Amino acid sequence: MKPSQLRFVLLLTLTFAACKSQASRTEPESPALQPSAYERLTEYHLPPGLLPDNVLNYTLKADGEFTLTLKSKCSIVYSIPDDEVLVHYDKHITGTLKNLAISDLTGVSTKEFFWLAVTLIHKDKIDDDVVYFNAGYLYRSFPESVFASPRSCSANLSPEV
Repeated sequence: MKPSQLRFVLLLTLTFAACKSQASRTEPESPALQPSAYERLTEYHLPPGLLPDNVLNYTLKADGEFTLTLKSKCSIVYSIPDDEVLVHYDKHITGTLKNLAISDLTGVSTKEFFWLAVTLIHKDKIDDDVVYFNAGYLYRSFPESVFASPRSCSANLSPEV
């Protein structure tokens, strides 16, 4: 083989390998290989029970922005010492997942005297056992143990929206 032909074959091989490598980097993870939404929460030091047990699918971008789809909208009553808190989950939830926090949250609300949109869920430190739900300037703290595992949702408790 002539040197010019050899260079051409080598260049073609390198180009093909580079294209294949780039394609494999830009393809999203197969849903079967992707960690569950609950596993993702624990990777960011948040309890898995922040989500109900009816997550259908989710996408997570490199910058932490996510969209999550539930099988249906629903609500959960969380019991804390001397109180109960009703949290509603829309069918579609979006936000930004980062270490110790979910910010820019949409699709989650809590009932105090009236329904308030929860825009931030966070912990102060990894070993902290308190989770905070922020709704604008208002916040509520919960023991992390309340969210130890995902719970079943009830459509009967959902707000009239």
